[in-house]
Amino acid sequence: MARKHQQGETALGRSASMTFSCIDLKDQTVEVALDRVSSDVALEEDASIPFAAKVPCKAPERTPSQAREPFAFLSDKDIAADWRYKILQNYMALYSRYLYQFSVCGWHQLPGARYGKPDKGCLLVGSHTFHSADIPMCMLHAQTISGHAPRGLFHRVLVEAVPFLRYCGAVPGHRDIAVELLHQSCWVGVIPGGAEEIMSHCAAHGREAYTLGSWQSSSGRSRRGFAEVAQALGDGFEIFPFFCENGEEMRFAPLIELWMLLRLDWGCALLLGCFGLRTNAQVHRLLQQATFWVSLISFPVPVRVTQHIGEPVVVRAGEAPEVLAARVKDSLQRLIDERQGRRHRSYVRALCDTWVPVLALWAIRVLGIDLALG
Repeated sequence: MARKHQQGETALGRSASMTFSCIDLKDQTVEVALDRVSSDVALEEDASIPFAAKVPCKAPERTPSQAREPFAFLSDKDIAADWRYKILQNYMALYSRYLYQFSVCGWHQLPGARYGKPDKGCLLVGSHTFHSADIPMCMLHAQTISGHAPRGLFHRVLVEAVPFLRYCGAVPGHRDIAVELLHQSCWVGVIPGGAEEIMSHCAAHGREAYTLGSWQSSSGRSRRGFAEVAQALGDGFEIFPFFCENGEEMRFAPLIELWMLLRLDWGCALLLGCFGLRTNAQVHRLLQQATFWVSLISFPVPVRVTQHIGEPVVVRAGEAPEVLAARVKDSLQRLIDERQGRRHRSYVRALCDTWVPVLALWAIRVLGIDLALG
C-alpha cells in the first residue's frame, strides 16, 4: 500500500514537472525524450501559425490630409452607412423629389457610374447660384443613383463654421486633400468662386445669373486652383462641367430682391465711391460676407430642377493652368446656354416651364373623363 502511494506521488510529481517545465529528474534519457517532445510541439505550433500573425501588425500611418479630414477618406460604403449621412440623405431625397422634381442628366458618363468601382477619380466643376442650396442636393442625390459619395470642396471658413457639412461630403478646399481624394478614385466636386459670384448674381435682379463672368476674385486672381489640382493627376485626366437648370429660381431671397427694388445697391456703391472706399479690401470683404449670409435667408420655389453633366474636358500635356481653366469655363458656359436657354433669372419662366405642361396634361385628362362620361 505504501509502495503504491509512493508510485502515485512519483507520477504526480512527474506530471507536475512536465506541466510547469520544471524537470528535475535523474534519468537523463527521460529528459532528452521530454526535450524532443516539447521541440516537436513547438515546431507544429509554429507551422500552424501564419507568418503575418507572428509579427505584430502595425496600423498604417495616416497622411496629414487623412488626419485632418478622417471622414472624407472613408470608403463610399462607410460614408453612406453613417447615420448622420443617412439622415441628411433621406431628408434631401424627399425635399428634392416632391418640391423640385430633381433629376440628373449625363451622370452615366462618369467613371464607375451605376454602382461600378471607378478605376480613376473625376473632378466635377460647376457654377455658383446665389443661395448655394443646390450643392448638398446634388451631392447626396449622386450617392443614391450611383453608389458613390462625392466629396465637395467647400470654403474653408464655412466648413469650420458649420462642421455638420462634413457629413454630407463637404471638405475644406485644400489642394492636397483634393489631389489625394482623386488619387483614391473618388468623385470630387468644386464650384470656383464664392461671394463675388453671389454678389454678381444678385445684382440687377439676376440679369447675369447664368453668366460665369471673368472668374476672378476681388484681388484679381483667376479661378485656376481646380486646374492645378487636375494637372497634378497627369495628362488625360478628365474634368466634367455641370450646372443645375433652374437652379437660380429654386430659391427666393426677399431681402435681396427688396434691396435691388429700392436701388440700395446703387446708393451703396455711390456712397462708397464718395468716401473712396469702393476699392478698400476690408469694406469689400465685409460686403461679400453680408451678401452671403443674407442670401441664405431664402424660401423654396417649386420649380423643376435638373442637373446637367457635360462632356469631359481632358487635361493636355504642357498646358498652362490658366488655359485649362479657360477651356473648362467655356465648356461650362456652352452647357448652360444649351440647356438653360437664357442668362437672366426669371421666376415666371421657370414656373411656367414646370407647371404649364403639368396643368395641360391634367386638363386633357379631365376633359377626357368628361367626354367619356358624356
